[in-house]
This record gives sequence, structure tokens and C-alpha cells, in this order.
Amino acid sequence: MHAAFPQINSEILSVICEGFRKAKLDKRLDRIAGTALANGMALALKLAFGFTMITSTWKSILNYISLGRLYKKDRDFLADNFEIFDPGVEGGKRYYQGKILFRTDKKGDDMNVLLKFCPEPENLYKNTIFGKFPDPDAIVSTSVLEEEEAERIENDPDKVDVVILFKDVKAIIGMIGKPDVDLVNLLLDNLMHVRGNVGHLFKFGSIATNIKLAFEL
Repeated sequence: MHAAFPQINSEILSVICEGFRKAKLDKRLDRIAGTALANGMALALKLAFGFTMITSTWKSILNYISLGRLYKKDRDFLADNFEIFDPGVEGGKRYYQGKILFRTDKKGDDMNVLLKFCPEPENLYKNTIFGKFPDPDAIVSTSVLEEEEAERIENDPDKVDVVILFKDVKAIIGMIGKPDVDLVNLLLDNLMHVRGNVGHLFKFGSIATNIKLAFEL
């Protein structure tokens, strides 16, 4: 498992950093901390995951000729990364709904971000004048939590599947803007550790890898 960690989870860190760059937040983060950083990370994660599915109704009208190709890409991304075939549920299909909490070990940092995949599966597709298509805004939800709420839910498996803890705000700021972040070094240097169901971390890593590939297209 140790050998797989650097490859899979470095993509997660790359996606977070890419989200910050998309939001043009990285140059400001050396001057802010705590709650401000949490809000920045929440926005970065939302942008990073939504960036892969940028089609919208108005853009579809302007790009009518390529509409089918664009929406097929969106549908394929949603199916490949989030659909789970399950004969035990109605329709034989459900969606991945992992819940990941980002925190720091430093008490009082107020750096708590909860990421939920497909929080409302019934809203993953929206109706447009062209039919029913994936909604990029419904892939993930992010929320900034108070310290008390984060502490209350972090050990509740119904609320959180895995917790990614950074040493402090500086550890997060230090990785932003770096093209290659080595997860093993972060772990060995005690800058980050993980608690909870590690299987969700690998799933997150797989999705993040596909997002990074989409960024490079």
C-alpha cells in the first residue's frame, strides 16, 4: 500500500492546487489563514471538480454543432467516476457519495472543509431545452465548518468517511503552487496524516487522476 500512496494521492494534492490556481487564490494565501484559507480551499475544490464539466445551457446554444460531443464527454466522466452498478438498489445503479473532511492538527485554526461527492444524486442531471444532461454544479458540495462542528462529526462514519489532516495552515500554503507534491514526504515530515476509511482516499485519488488528465487536455 505504501508504494501506491505517492502515485494516487499526489493527484489529490495536484487537484487541490489546480483548483487554487483556477480561482487565482494562490498569490493571496500567504497573507491569510484559518477561516479564509478554508473558504479558499472549499472554492478551489468546487472549481477543480466542476471544471471538467463546464458545459451549460447557454454555452450549448452557442456551440450547438458540438453539443452532442460535449455532453457525451460529461456523461462519460460522470459514469466512469461516480456510477456504481448495484443489483441491490432500484434501477441497479447508484452513485459514489464519499465524504471527506480536510482539517489541521492545530487547535483553533478554523481550517475545516467538508467535501461531499454526489450529495443529491437526484439532481445530478438537469433538464435543458436539448434534453436531460449532467449538471457540473451537482458533482460535489463543499462547506466550511466551525471547529466545534468539525470535531463533532469527524469520528461519525455517517457524516465523514475519511479525514485528511495537515499539520497547520502553513503546511497547506506551502504546497500550493508546487507542480509535484510528494505525499510520502508530507507523511514522513509529519506535515499530513490520514484517519478513517482509506478506501475512500484511493477512490478520491482515482477521480483526481482523471481530473488532472482533463486539465491537461
